[in-house]
Amino acid sequence: MHVIEASIESSSAGDAERLARALAQMASEDPTFRYSTDRESGVPIVMGTDEANLNAHLAALQRIHGGGVRVGAAQVRYREALVRAVDVDYTHKKQTGATGEFARVRLRIEPNEPGAGSTFTNEIVGGVVPGEYIGAVEQGVRRVCDTGVLAGFPLDSRVSLRDGAYHEVDSSWIAFEIAGRSAMQKGASQAEVKLLEPIMDIAVEMPPELAGDVIADMYKRRIRIQNEKRYGDGSVIRFDTIVMNFDTIVIGGEARGDAMVIRGDAPLARLLGYAKVLHSVSGGRASCTMCFSRYAEVQPNDGSDFSPAVGMRA
Repeated sequence: MHVIEASIESSSAGDAERLARALAQMASEDPTFRYSTDRESGVPIVMGTDEANLNAHLAALQRIHGGGVRVGAAQVRYREALVRAVDVDYTHKKQTGATGEFARVRLRIEPNEPGAGSTFTNEIVGGVVPGEYIGAVEQGVRRVCDTGVLAGFPLDSRVSLRDGAYHEVDSSWIAFEIAGRSAMQKGASQAEVKLLEPIMDIAVEMPPELAGDVIADMYKRRIRIQNEKRYGDGSVIRFDTIVMNFDTIVIGGEARGDAMVIRGDAPLARLLGYAKVLHSVSGGRASCTMCFSRYAEVQPNDGSDFSPAVGMRA
């Protein structure tokens, strides 16, 4: 799952073609590399599975590009999600002189799995909406789903076209595109929309004597330390207390030789720049790895004094 992104531009205005070639080369050589283009600005957006993965891609891209590039601040790839399913019946009707616009659609709009994106299904049987206009309805729906309705992030949803109506003279592609877009906006408002954020699993490895400082910083960042370890055979060991002696410290983790591994999870927004902080806290003697766990609803500010830099789309 690609959960973090950054914009990238050539330092010189005339070097966009070379950057485009570098992006294409990276995509052909590395199956984990993903990029897109911002619909409004046309600026390339490079994506990563975590902050380290994003930075590695950006460094490789700059080497291939061979020239100066400007990299934007890393931004968390949030999602938008529907709270409930709704049915929407919407009619677009406009009369301007002898020319009119008419399109009616009835949509079923339902939540989708977090991170699954949006799907569109045509369930109409018969000619209540001519086949040449079905694509227009889908285009209108996807315009809303691609940019969301809450904060500019993709809306995970399942949408089905179940009924509609047309006029032999006044119906057109643009009329049904408008009807699809307006119906989706109306439905999202009725269903309510919540903002989701990526939650990352994190493992921190360190010498046992550094555990106190590292754990204190983890708590400061509201990293939830896991209190159990699961094995492949399905067995689970729970840690209800902190176990400390001269040889081993176990807090939701395990001893690994002379090192201690602490496992937990936290919103990605709270982990931006954490590798550098951990290096500073531990004097370079601790390291961490992260991987995507799930999407979860963004929680209200918890009142802590820790405020990560989070990029939000306009």
